[in-house]
Amino acid sequence: MNDKHDNKMIDEAIDKHKLVIDEWSINGFKRIEAYRTQYPDVTDGSASVGFIRMLKNVKLQEYKASKLKGISDLLGITLEDQVVALQEIKEKALESGKFTDATNAMKEQNKLLALYEEDNKQKNILTGAEKVSLKFTKKT
Repeated sequence: MNDKHDNKMIDEAIDKHKLVIDEWSINGFKRIEAYRTQYPDVTDGSASVGFIRMLKNVKLQEYKASKLKGISDLLGITLEDQVVALQEIKEKALESGKFTDATNAMKEQNKLLALYEEDNKQKNILTGAEKVSLKFTKKT
């Protein structure tokens, strides 16, 4: 095969994988179902592995990131808003004695703020920022 033919096949595969990512971003982030829109005859395991493998491609990683950014921009979701909302959930859960809900909200806050980073080598999700400082005050 020649390079031109190989490049065309690669471009076609990337286009197909972009369609998988499009489906994933609108179906509630169900990767197996999304993968099957383009590869309907694969098993659950193969679909899951295929989805993960396709995201090793840098172009597809960038495409996925742009889709997620577009969704958060469309919905007006910011890191600060999410952390504040989780703080409110945590406080309400504690007030009503729902300690499991409060703990889960706290865990999500910690993930968003990358507080587990040193312990488990979590990737820094805060791009362009070294540290985030937030002050919480209880509403009266």
